[in-house]
Amino acid sequence: MTSDGEAEVLAFGRPSNACARPPRRASRMRARAHHGAPLECMRAPTTARPSNACARPPRRAPSPQVLFRPLAELCMQVLTTAPPSSQVLFRPLAELCITAAVCNIIDAKEARDISRSGHPDMVMLTQLEEGAVVGAAVPSPPVKAASDKAAADKAAAEKAAAAKEGRRIERYANGDVYEGEFKAGKKEGRGIYRYADGDVYEGEYKADEKEGRGIYRSADGGVYEGEYKAGKKEGRGIYRYADGDVYEGEYKADEKEGRGIYRSADGGVYEGEYKAGKKEGRGIYRYADGDVYEGEYKADEKEGRGIYRYADGAVYEGEYKADKKEGQGTYLFADGDIDVVFYKAGTRVGEGLRWTADGRSAWQLQDGKVVKTISLEEAERRVERLGLPMPVRREGKWAAGQRV
Repeated sequence: MTSDGEAEVLAFGRPSNACARPPRRASRMRARAHHGAPLECMRAPTTARPSNACARPPRRAPSPQVLFRPLAELCMQVLTTAPPSSQVLFRPLAELCITAAVCNIIDAKEARDISRSGHPDMVMLTQLEEGAVVGAAVPSPPVKAASDKAAADKAAAEKAAAAKEGRRIERYANGDVYEGEFKAGKKEGRGIYRYADGDVYEGEYKADEKEGRGIYRSADGGVYEGEYKAGKKEGRGIYRYADGDVYEGEYKADEKEGRGIYRSADGGVYEGEYKAGKKEGRGIYRYADGDVYEGEYKADEKEGRGIYRYADGAVYEGEYKADKKEGQGTYLFADGDIDVVFYKAGTRVGEGLRWTADGRSAWQLQDGKVVKTISLEEAERRVERLGLPMPVRREGKWAAGQRV
């Protein structure tokens, strides 16, 4: 038999009056922060400390609110100012921190305060759940579901691409039909594409786009044969129009650009520069009737300086605007006489001068008409005063069409 004191020694390894360390206090509080849900705060019962215990009382751990609340407030600040993309990232962290702060309250009094009124933690949690942040409601997308869907879509796309490999025929909902080579699900290599409207392309593809050499036959009869890049005509090519016109030259982004030759069905031929599908820069146009223009173009029209040689032998040398003579110009007649005049929209205006073919006589002109005969000296003075060019004689005759 053992005494009660001995029993205690056997059971606990020390006498009952020893200075034993009391067990830790346990506290737990549960909080639910959904709309209208009651907040329950519970504290686990603590083991009574022996009256004769001399152990140092346990340290009270800092409130989780002290740890979580600053981080929660920081997250809420981000949510009120950040764009939606950043809100998606910070919302889960804010929810975690606010919930941790609310659900780990130690003092029962504080729990009662929370349940009665707008405790800051509860306000933040309510705002978070209601999406009451500045600007708009904070979305809470199902991240895992989105990632699963993205993975499924990627797998489906890879499967579809694997099915389109090698040579096959593809029929589209709009009526188009492609017959040719595929690589990784895209048109690549040689193929024929028949459009629903009757157009047909036959040639090379790369990554679903026309690239390389090809022939495009339009339903209206036009045919292009040449180079493509990124689905558009680019490089050297020939386009034979349905009306008989033919262009041979350079293309860029589906438009004539660079140097080229355009032969009209009526016999006219232009050889020169293009920009954005129109004649622009220097060029020569040989008309079907024998006339020839050599000079500058802009937006398909003669503009700048140029020389126009008529089939009958007459020559105009001067300035153009909007496809018409405008500004100073020299006109050499087929019989050898020469005029130095001003033009406006293709019409002679103001004062001008004329010399005979032999260079021995001169006349004063007004709006292209002879006013009176003047001396050669007077003619030279008037030319200088008007700022007109003085014509030049070479080998006993007037020269024109010598400079552009």
